[in-house]
Amino acid sequence: DHLMSFVAIRKGHDELYQRVFRPWQRRSLEAFSVPNWFFVGGDEKGGVRDASMRTHDARGKLACMIPETAEAKSKYLRKLNTFFTPTVLQAIDDAVLALPVEASAETVMEAARQAVTKATAGPTPPKMAKLSGKLALLVRKRRAQAATVEAAE
Repeated sequence: DHLMSFVAIRKGHDELYQRVFRPWQRRSLEAFSVPNWFFVGGDEKGGVRDASMRTHDARGKLACMIPETAEAKSKYLRKLNTFFTPTVLQAIDDAVLALPVEASAETVMEAARQAVTKATAGPTPPKMAKLSGKLALLVRKRRAQAATVEAAE
């Protein structure tokens, strides 16, 4: 019943929009855009974020900056930091690099799991194995995006 109320409200807004605005006005409103100044030059497609647009405190320091040496407050994050050592992360990276670009997601995830097991010299907890596979997929995706950008330049 609650969701149906939202549907009715939305339908009423759509009808009002159609009735109040002429077609040329609707086209103008729907085509309206502004630059995204969180990106350099307002260009989201460029993908370079403008650091000056981040939130600063009254003294001009970044409001949400955490020093790299700071210990994570969350027990979960501390556990991840303990498991995903530089050695383990490098093993995942190397495993992804060794695979062909067209390797399936299952192949990438399995290669990461095997690399992590070898790097930790022991059985990998199932949750960490799953996260290792997801991290490997993310690494592969970022590499593909970087290759696309390089090819375009």
